[in-house]
Amino acid sequence: MIVETLNSLGIAFTSNPTSSQAQAGKILVLAAIGIQICLIVTFFCFAGIFHWRCSKNGIRTKALPTLPIIMYVSMFLILIRSVYRMVDHAGNSAVDINDLNALRSLSPLVRYEWYFFVFEGATMLANSLLWNVWHASRYLPQSKNIFMAEDGITEIMWGEETTGDRPTLAKTVHGGDGDSHPGGLDPNIPPEEADQKSSP
Repeated sequence: MIVETLNSLGIAFTSNPTSSQAQAGKILVLAAIGIQICLIVTFFCFAGIFHWRCSKNGIRTKALPTLPIIMYVSMFLILIRSVYRMVDHAGNSAVDINDLNALRSLSPLVRYEWYFFVFEGATMLANSLLWNVWHASRYLPQSKNIFMAEDGITEIMWGEETTGDRPTLAKTVHGGDGDSHPGGLDPNIPPEEADQKSSP
């Protein structure tokens, strides 16, 4: 939300290059892209730690390692686009279009469209195709009542195990006791049925 807000304000301010707010808009756009790059790098770190822990503990599911690799590729494509946008916006583009020498002094990123087609259009097209071919839903359970057991391998249905060994904090937050399902629901009753029974 912060990135999109800064980016929207920056684009609005730079829409008129002769305005006194154009420089402020440029700074906002660069700040938005910079934050986005930092978030992407942070994602890589956390996702890498998660992936490493799964491999270390022998967790084997159909989603691993395919889904993490797809996310890495997707985020790498977005990172390429973000770096391109950072360099593009950092350059000077406020010149007189009637001044031929000034136009020649512009960055090649601004002068030639193929940079945009490769680093902006092609990367986002590849990212869209990537998620359409390897959509995350292919690797998720068909039912929302299926979840993974603590061994990281077994998939169990809702109500097949009790929650007596849950941490105290989890019990407190969910309002359940040691032998009941979080929220005090009967573990043998699926969530949708419990919602219907609790509704007036």
